[in-house]
Amino acid sequence: MSKNQKVIIVGASIAYNLSKVNQDITLVESHSKASCGVTSNSFAWINPSGRVPENFQHLYDGSLAEYHVLEKEIPELKVDWNGSLSWGIPVNINKSYVEKITGQQVSDLEPHLKEYPKEALYAFKEGAVDPNILTNLLLKKAQENGVNILFDTKVTQVKKEDAKVVGIHTSKGFLESDVIVLANGTALPELCKPLGIEVPVESSPSIIIRMKSSKKLIHTLISNSRFEARQLSDTTLIAAKIIWMTMEKMDQKRLEKEL
Repeated sequence: MSKNQKVIIVGASIAYNLSKVNQDITLVESHSKASCGVTSNSFAWINPSGRVPENFQHLYDGSLAEYHVLEKEIPELKVDWNGSLSWGIPVNINKSYVEKITGQQVSDLEPHLKEYPKEALYAFKEGAVDPNILTNLLLKKAQENGVNILFDTKVTQVKKEDAKVVGIHTSKGFLESDVIVLANGTALPELCKPLGIEVPVESSPSIIIRMKSSKKLIHTLISNSRFEARQLSDTTLIAAKIIWMTMEKMDQKRLEKEL
């Protein structure tokens, strides 16, 4: 991409990265502030060991290195690099940072679990972030680099003239642009279909619950066929999948015993 092009972006991470190469960038955000949509409810697991189609694996592998670079660029960003523990689900055991451990080793890593598997896979290089903090840091740095952010602005249509995309229609009017980058998840298919582009993006609904904890209960990220859970901060625990059905009514004392 040549410099000094007018670029419209829907997506915080891309806005930050392009802002480092001196582009004329406008970021369009449909909400009144950042990370109000899917991002705020993300489990935010940096997990390249998961089994994915081979043609996407390089993207997962590259995520580890990219987050380490991001930590150096944004010192305020804190990534939890305590790894993940998995059992009963597909994991790519060919990764160099994935090792098989015994039930006793699982107990040593996670002493608050009520039950332990006979063995598990420990991906010791994987990590997790707070998605809200990360997104806001990216936007803060992007603004410092000159990015213009339009909040409360919904993209309604991409405008095309002949074979060229020339801008977007929004809830606040038309925005002209040389380049348009769409990184807005499940809204992509609707925006791209009039352009004759089929985007295979589908929603994957799940329930995420954040709970207060009096102390740190989980040290790694736990993932199995029943639930996923991790410590978001020293006083907040985040859980997904089936675990919500048994945990949402628990008080702190019962939660600690169940874990």
